[in-house]
Amino acid sequence: MVKKRLTPNLIGYRLASRVYKGLNFRWALLVSILDLLLKCCFFWEAPLISRRNFLKTSAVATGAVAATTVEALAQSSADRALPAPIAALQSMRSQARPITGAERQARIEKARKLMVQNKLDAILLTGGTSMVYFSNIRWGLSERMFAMVLPVKGEPFFVS
Repeated sequence: MVKKRLTPNLIGYRLASRVYKGLNFRWALLVSILDLLLKCCFFWEAPLISRRNFLKTSAVATGAVAATTVEALAQSSADRALPAPIAALQSMRSQARPITGAERQARIEKARKLMVQNKLDAILLTGGTSMVYFSNIRWGLSERMFAMVLPVKGEPFFVS
C-alpha cells in the first residue's frame, strides 16, 4: 500500500465534507484534525505526517477547542440570570483606600510581637503575597531568590 502524506488539501476535504453534513465549523475542524491525528498515530497504513504539520495541526485543534469552550461558556452565562440579591449588589470601589505606610509598619510590629512570643529571631519572606503584605514589593518567584528578612530587632533588609 502506498503511504500518503498529510496535506492541507486532505484536511480541507475532510473538513468540508463534515461541514456539509451539518456540523458546526469549529466542531467539524476539531473532528477532522483529531481523525487525522488518530489515524497517523495508531494505524501503520495511515498517511505520514511531518513534525511541522503535526505541530500546526495540534495548534489548530487546541485553538478550536478553546474557542468552542469560551463561546459555550459565554452563551451559558448569558442564558442564566443572576439571583436578585446578587443583581442588587452595588460597587464599593469608591470606598476602597490604599494601604498606608503606617499600616504596613503596624503589621511589622504585630509580626515582631508574635515572633517574640514564639521565640523566633527573624522570618524570611520570599516573593509573593507575604512580601507584598509587609513591604508592598511585588516580586514573583523565580530561580533567583529575592527575599525580605524581618528581624525581631532592627530594620528589615532584602537578600538577593
